[in-house]
Amino acid sequence: MGESVELKAFRAEMHRRALLTTSINKRMSILIRCETALGHRLIDATTDELCDWLDAHKLVARSRYSYISHLASFWRWALIEERANRNPTLKLTRPKMRRSLPRPVSTADLRLLIDQARSKQLVAMICLAAFAGLRCIEIAGLDAGDIMEHLVPPVLVVTHGKGDKPRVQPMPAPIINALRAHGVPAHGPIFRSRHGDRYTAAMISHLLRSHMHNCGVIASGHQLRHAYGTEVYRRSHDLRLTQEMLGHQSPSTTAGYVAWAADEAAAVVDRLFT
Repeated sequence: MGESVELKAFRAEMHRRALLTTSINKRMSILIRCETALGHRLIDATTDELCDWLDAHKLVARSRYSYISHLASFWRWALIEERANRNPTLKLTRPKMRRSLPRPVSTADLRLLIDQARSKQLVAMICLAAFAGLRCIEIAGLDAGDIMEHLVPPVLVVTHGKGDKPRVQPMPAPIINALRAHGVPAHGPIFRSRHGDRYTAAMISHLLRSHMHNCGVIASGHQLRHAYGTEVYRRSHDLRLTQEMLGHQSPSTTAGYVAWAADEAAAVVDRLFT
């Protein structure tokens, strides 16, 4: 079964809205999988069919919430375009999303990861995540023109962030040194595979996770970002600043990245009884 007319039109609309290609591909992958499993056009799906398809995947809460959101975006478009007269996703039960706790990589583990890195490229990726809070998709999207070492202070421009929210990040010395060692090309992607292609977010995530596990650090690349957000807040005590540095749309999201400092909390509690 090929991709239906409605899905092709929806894909074209997302391109017209200039959504990130990675975001479009992720959304379309879910919609196409659902349509293929149903055996008929997705636009004709019922709420019960969608619910059965979701249940069959045994998704964790966060993934189920994401799948429903992608399905709902398709039907919102279909209603606006008058391709549908109902929205079967309205009756789908969305799981309650609990605020996730921060899981920052420790300073000692970060030092180990840098010291044990097998390549200068890997060091640069680690530093971008840990000292600028970049997501894997943002590291993958970096181009030579985004590195502005000549400015005072040096900055990098993040233009491929989650939610397509660009931001400017200060570049501390560890990042500058790591990028110099890796080598910044005259133009094009900062990170390329052996075949000369731009690294994808999935490839960078895999590289970081594999390296961490090889070093005995049971964590993911995203936890380097947790460490960055935690440290920015610990030193500034400014949630709004931390929100901007992480590129979050909402401070409530930032709160999930910010670990309170145990030593500071203990000092406060001790003073309560003196």
